[in-house]
Amino acid sequence: MNTILKVDARQFIPFRKGNVLRNHQADFHLDDASLRIDVVSAFWPFMAEVTQAILEPVAFTEMQWLKRVATSIGFQELAEGKTDLLIGNDGNEILNHQLEQTGLPIVKEKIWTEPIAILLNKDNPVNNLTVSQIQDIYFGRIRNWSELGGKQQPIHTYQLERGNGSQTAFEKFVKGNNIDENHHEIHTMPDIIDDVAKDVSGICYTFWSYYTRMYANTQTHMIAVDGTAVTDPNYPLKDDLYMIYRKDHPNENLHRLTSWLKSAKGQELIATCYQPERTVE
Repeated sequence: MNTILKVDARQFIPFRKGNVLRNHQADFHLDDASLRIDVVSAFWPFMAEVTQAILEPVAFTEMQWLKRVATSIGFQELAEGKTDLLIGNDGNEILNHQLEQTGLPIVKEKIWTEPIAILLNKDNPVNNLTVSQIQDIYFGRIRNWSELGGKQQPIHTYQLERGNGSQTAFEKFVKGNNIDENHHEIHTMPDIIDDVAKDVSGICYTFWSYYTRMYANTQTHMIAVDGTAVTDPNYPLKDDLYMIYRKDHPNENLHRLTSWLKSAKGQELIATCYQPERTVE
């Protein structure tokens, strides 16, 4: 069995008996059951812990207050008024255009920065790549690991389907990616990790918090980029996490919540919730 960390997303549901959430203290509390918050999958663990810390248990309704969604669904539900707040990255051009077409006064406020981990198969001797080398790999300009100090074998790039949150984040980094014959487009993050675990020539990416909290595989390992580890403050591959909502939303508790999450105390809680329970190497 290769997988060392595989957590069912339902185990992160706040206030559920037997969940895997840690208990944190906060100086801010809500008892508003009417708020509807969509969270993209990669950030579900951290937002679930934030929820458990600030919301009164009696106010929590699993499918209303907090819901895990794909990035594209989150943008769609925000545009259709089916959710009040989206926690995720800022989306691609198509999703943002669809949101702009509604004419709604949408606000995007950054609340955190998330590292993007680069994963290789554990039997690949390469343990560091530069930013330009990763770009060249996904552009198709570098095609063999021997060019990077590895073995004489072709590089197989794995990538998620367009519209996925982590795919959108990675596209910002490798703009103009030309898909070559070695490219593999995968539907889910667990699948992309497991595929690289089985492919000694493979390379992929994932959000660091997802890999450390929800799904990892012993046959993969995170590498350094530009000589810095993914946990280093100077690590170069990062994506911003946003709160996205209507500026004119009538629910005052939504504005109280977003203001607090940006505050020093809110940021302190987010930082605590982002720390993994274990280290995956």
